[in-house]
Amino acid sequence: MKRKIILIAILLIILSISAFFVFFPFESLIKKNIENYLDKNISIKKLKIKWNNVYAEEIVMKTPSGEEFLKIKELKIKLYLLSLLRKKFDFKEIHLESPSLYLRKSKNGVWQIPIFKKEEQKEPVNFYFKEFKVTDGIIRIEDELKRFDLQLIDFKMAIKNHSSFAGKIDITAEGKCTEGGIIKLKSEGNLKEEIFTGTLVINDLNIQVLKPYIKGDVTIKKGYLSLNANFTVNKGYVKAPSILKAKAIEIEPKGFLMGISAPVFIKLLEKRGEIVISFNIWGRWDNLQTDLEKAIKAEASKELGKTITSPIRTIIKPLEKIF
Repeated sequence: MKRKIILIAILLIILSISAFFVFFPFESLIKKNIENYLDKNISIKKLKIKWNNVYAEEIVMKTPSGEEFLKIKELKIKLYLLSLLRKKFDFKEIHLESPSLYLRKSKNGVWQIPIFKKEEQKEPVNFYFKEFKVTDGIIRIEDELKRFDLQLIDFKMAIKNHSSFAGKIDITAEGKCTEGGIIKLKSEGNLKEEIFTGTLVINDLNIQVLKPYIKGDVTIKKGYLSLNANFTVNKGYVKAPSILKAKAIEIEPKGFLMGISAPVFIKLLEKRGEIVISFNIWGRWDNLQTDLEKAIKAEASKELGKTITSPIRTIIKPLEKIF
């Protein structure tokens, strides 16, 4: 008799739990929460909810001018369902598959990014995710003023154990440049305090990509650059002591490069084979400054026993044209 009672009790509990999951409107509740916190610049073509999994396809985020900023082929989310009852979003996993990010700086020097307006009537949502990952992504960075265009493919990123309440975040990311080279980023910090530290590593980047930012009138035939930067970002202000390595550089033997005459630069390359320069990067994230040119001149002066200065450039260049 006792066994029958226990079996009946267990059966009732199982049926109750099953009924809860079958009849409780999780799908409408999740959809309602998502719709409430979507910005007008974001659109979703297809949204599917199955138990604790949310699938979204063709997500598009636009800038105020209507340009496409971010497009995600597929978004997969695994939720802790009970957290929704506490008005929280706790995610087991967030997976962005094949996203495309387009960062464009217009000719007037303004980055085209979405603007999200804070609405007072909406309560802030606390969220936590165990793992956020991006696979098979594409990032395109374009500076119309400098005519710079860089595209990263096979981009992947991972963020683990992040909470909006604590603000702490750890990020690792990696991508390949279509012109040649690999870029890696590792960072940790606090989103609330807007403070981050980390390393940026670039291996064997094709120098042709950076031609719009290289000062001088020398024709660069080929070359590869590697960078190792240890950075800190404090409320948008960047400090990054860095090391630059240049190898297999081939240039025309006339003109100036970074304030140094081409023949002197070629001598430096012949003597060293590989140039290693320590320099600094600083300033607001959208208006960075460097002392790279000064560091290159100092290295050339030390190595070749010559003083490399800008006044020499202004004297030699007119004579060069005459001869």
